[in-house]
Amino acid sequence: MDPFKGNHNDTTKFLLPILFPDLTHDKLFSNYFEQAYIGSLDTDTLDDTIILKFQEEDSMEDFISDNTIYHKDNIVAYAIPDELNEEYERFLSGKYSKFKEESKQNILDFWDEEKTSLLYGILYKTEEGKEILLNTVQDKKLKNRISSGLENEDIEFWPPPNIILRELTGT
Repeated sequence: MDPFKGNHNDTTKFLLPILFPDLTHDKLFSNYFEQAYIGSLDTDTLDDTIILKFQEEDSMEDFISDNTIYHKDNIVAYAIPDELNEEYERFLSGKYSKFKEESKQNILDFWDEEKTSLLYGILYKTEEGKEILLNTVQDKKLKNRISSGLENEDIEFWPPPNIILRELTGT
């Protein structure tokens, strides 16, 4: 399933599969999953929490576990484990090609993506990924960024997540 087709945010594309390595997109989306968010449950700052939002409360029951810190209505929240703090920081700064190999594989496995996919190209900064992006992106600044991404180790093919503050309600 191509994570770039549809309305998946970057948290769903990249972070969710790292935090839930045994989960597949089939299982998640068959349970009326809407989107994953990073955020806070009760403050105006990020507090290393990932929030899963479902269309129906009944559909989230399979996702309540020992790591759940909150569940109500159609929202389940988990604390990001300490052992994944470095990956979380890489995600927040958009350093997708710097993810550990295990994390990259978890992302590819979750989405069932091959080496020829755009997702693989972003994670590994491949020439093929660069070409896919250059052929689909319209923005000139982004095209220039992508073009220099192979030569410059600090430039990623995909921008960092767009972190916005908004209230997420269960209904």
